[in-house]
Amino acid sequence: MTSNLYLFFAGDCAAALTFYGEALGGTPTIVTFGQAPGGEGMEEYDPDQVMHAELQVGDWKLMASDGATDATFQGFAVVYTSATVERSREVFEALAAGGTVDSPFEPAFYSPGFGLLTDKFGVPWMIDTAQG
Repeated sequence: MTSNLYLFFAGDCAAALTFYGEALGGTPTIVTFGQAPGGEGMEEYDPDQVMHAELQVGDWKLMASDGATDATFQGFAVVYTSATVERSREVFEALAAGGTVDSPFEPAFYSPGFGLLTDKFGVPWMIDTAQG
């Protein structure tokens, strides 16, 4: 079984997925409402906004859209786990740029490296390191 995350933004999906691609390593695939085949039923959407986007990083996939009118993220966090402390710290620092560090990246009893942040798009993240 595979479980993936789908985020809904209110107009800044392309910027967010591009930022995540730079931070995590990867190039997002982005399809705007204007690029949708046929376009029937899409008239209410801005043709430049994102209908669907995907960022594949290894076997982990993040999907997103500008389908929300009010993107308020509550009650969840995106979890990213790396095999090494160095890679986890690198991702943490990249995602924290322009955002807020909620708990600094440091060793914890359950992880050799763990931190919490909210990125500049308001998305909460838990950055973890796999136990050796």
